[in-house]
Amino acid sequence: MKTISEISKEEIIKRTSYMNDNILYLDLETTNDGKIKDVGAIFNEQEIHENQLSKLENWIDQCNYICGHNIVAHDIPILKNILGKDIFCNKSIVDTLLWSPLLFSENPYHKLVKGYKIVNDLDINNPLSDCKLTKQLLLDELNRFNDLDPGIRKIYSSLLANSIDYSGFLELAKFPNQIINIGDEINRIFKNKFCLNANSKSICEKYPIELAYALALMHTESDKSILPPYINKTFPNTQKIIDHIRFKSCEEPTCLYCTSNLNPQKALQNYFGFENFRKFDEAEEISLQETTVRAGLSNKSFVAVFPTGGGKSLTFQLPALMKGSLTRQLTVVISPLVSLMKDQVENLEKRFDITKAVAINGLLSPLERENAIDRIEKGDIQIVYLSPESLRS
Repeated sequence: MKTISEISKEEIIKRTSYMNDNILYLDLETTNDGKIKDVGAIFNEQEIHENQLSKLENWIDQCNYICGHNIVAHDIPILKNILGKDIFCNKSIVDTLLWSPLLFSENPYHKLVKGYKIVNDLDINNPLSDCKLTKQLLLDELNRFNDLDPGIRKIYSSLLANSIDYSGFLELAKFPNQIINIGDEINRIFKNKFCLNANSKSICEKYPIELAYALALMHTESDKSILPPYINKTFPNTQKIIDHIRFKSCEEPTCLYCTSNLNPQKALQNYFGFENFRKFDEAEEISLQETTVRAGLSNKSFVAVFPTGGGKSLTFQLPALMKGSLTRQLTVVISPLVSLMKDQVENLEKRFDITKAVAINGLLSPLERENAIDRIEKGDIQIVYLSPESLRS
């Protein structure tokens, strides 16, 4: 039997063996018009920090892998324009930014955590320091990938191996692209996490990268996790896929996901503790309040008119909370009544223990406003009340 120290030693050797491959880490600092002003790179324990490309060009020629943070969208296009596109032929690309939402979906590395700027906040971006941070991040990502459920690794490999922007990481992780029934594997791993009748096979074929990001978000335990802005910008269909498979009810009683998560009456009890929606006429088969909530769960526009005190706030709050939890989207409520916003936010928190709403208006102090926006950016908020004038800023 192996001792703990022996196991730990083996684990350390295994997890650092990734970094023995022929990897060039690079980072470019550019002007607003795309001109290079500073270059950082690490290769075979050597470093450069200069504004010339001659040595970097030589290293690119020698290496097998080229790694950087946001290298696909930023550094490589610039270098191709200067050095020629052929310089990257037969090179495997590893972009730690692209893999971050897949491997650290609870809190992706949108930006590198730059400790050197904490020491000196006035320090300009240092490309060599960023290369060192990227090297550590890559090791974290490779170790994290190794720790994933084997089924999830197979799914990621099947969805991403055919993309040159992602295949380099899989090669470095030494994970082969195994032939699997991707639809069956997704249904097994993500059972009851999306609609049973969603056409996942068609999505796999048309949007494999977007589906990978959608699945990573669905695998998170906290509903605070949201898609990074650059994923929404670069792969806008990712959010559409999440909406389609998580927030479009198939209305089939055999679909456990839809009957459990997209049932307004169950949600009413879960969030507000009410067994039934409010009725104005006992003869109504479905109350106006429930009808309005169901309309809010659809993608259709509608107008609802309620008597004063008729419970209209719940008709947009409930769909907003459901959508925020299932698809991680934010609902914006625009109202000129500042006191009403305050009352509704406080009522949700004090009466129902719902802390997912915040109001932003002219009465907030700069610190309160900053805190509210920070909570929105971190995914902690699902409903934001805005005054009309706040829309201008």
